[in-house]
Amino acid sequence: MKYHLPENHGLSTQIVSNLVFKSDGTPALTDAQYASLEAGVGQGESLLVVSPTSTGKTQIAVWAIAKGIEKGCNTVYLVTHRALAKQKFDDFKSILLDKFLDTNGAALVIATGDYVVNVEGDTPTDPLSVPLLVATYEKYLALLSASGIPTDMGKTVVVCDEIQLIGDKSRGQNVEILLTMIRNAGWKQFVGLSAVLESRDANDLANWLGVTLVTQHAREKHLRYECWSQNGIATVTSEQPENIQENLPRPTGVNLDPVSILISLLNQKVKPVPIIVFCMKKQDMYDLAEQLLPQFSKGGPTQLGSDGIAINGLIFLLKPQNFTTWQVA
Repeated sequence: MKYHLPENHGLSTQIVSNLVFKSDGTPALTDAQYASLEAGVGQGESLLVVSPTSTGKTQIAVWAIAKGIEKGCNTVYLVTHRALAKQKFDDFKSILLDKFLDTNGAALVIATGDYVVNVEGDTPTDPLSVPLLVATYEKYLALLSASGIPTDMGKTVVVCDEIQLIGDKSRGQNVEILLTMIRNAGWKQFVGLSAVLESRDANDLANWLGVTLVTQHAREKHLRYECWSQNGIATVTSEQPENIQENLPRPTGVNLDPVSILISLLNQKVKPVPIIVFCMKKQDMYDLAEQLLPQFSKGGPTQLGSDGIAINGLIFLLKPQNFTTWQVA
């Protein structure tokens, strides 16, 4: 962590005040954030940022988006899935709409395969011209293709989250076409984000895009791994991967099934939330949710799927007092 901004960081007072995390009133930056500012993200430099999960990559992109909006640019935030688009849309509505978009609901638009709407719930006539567009890769490609191949994107700031999607066997070709299209059209600023690109791939991609590579390998928030079995619990952390503890006792009365384990975790004094459960099939997700809902529902029965949104991997998210189902569409 760094507890100061680098010289010539390029961020406006408005951005520093509202979009830079503070600790006791002092800026608190992850190493990836600090390195990105040193590389010029606040001054309009284009970057590919590769660092582990929970190192503040999204905030780096938010700085570029906010700076672009301040400069009167169109800004685009691209994501891999509809669920992520909805999440970012809601996040930006919370942190950018009032301070940077003048509370103009028409200025923030989400575009996925399901719909294209702004904060007001209206369908914009020209989503590509709004100050901030959140879209899936394929939907943005479709929007660009429908309006004609762009020849000049010199007033557009583009953020590509989970940019490693370009290597996906089924979807990567469309991402490559999209990136080729916008690279040839010439963006105002480009910020690519990834937690998983290998060093060689990151270098190759940065060179192909013509952007500066920022790489940070250190994980500032360490993970704890546990394996529950008949013999007890084995655990290890990413901070000390060589220190594996085995045969630790399971909590009394907890069986080796997902429901029992989840109830045990959610009954802890300090709850390890959010919890993500990966299921093999969509029906498995619903079956497990049906078993869990009576444990946490307050009031009448809850209808599964009514608030479901799409996300990769057959996931549902458990939060005490607020059970939300995430499903693959």
